[in-house]
Amino acid sequence: MAGRFLSTRDNNFFHKVNKELLGDSLRGKDGIIDQEVTIYQLDERETSTDMYGESASGKSWKNGVNLNCLIDAEDFDFNTDEFGSDRQQNATFSFLKYY
Repeated sequence: MAGRFLSTRDNNFFHKVNKELLGDSLRGKDGIIDQEVTIYQLDERETSTDMYGESASGKSWKNGVNLNCLIDAEDFDFNTDEFGSDRQQNATFSFLKYY
């Protein structure tokens, strides 16, 4: 999608470079940055819910889809209180948009 200051040719060049860096999972090509995540979607038909819309017995998931991405993870943050220790980590997942 070209804009006012970015031509279609420039946009195609950037998309090609990003495919070389991250890889092209549709064609099975690995990239220089070889990070892959699996995304699962909730199967709403197979998951039973109670009257509040919560799953009482467990959730059912559809088959996962593998996608190449760029992961930027921060350091762990450890907190300890009267209930025990807790660790948190913020991460940013950047995906290549296929069009």
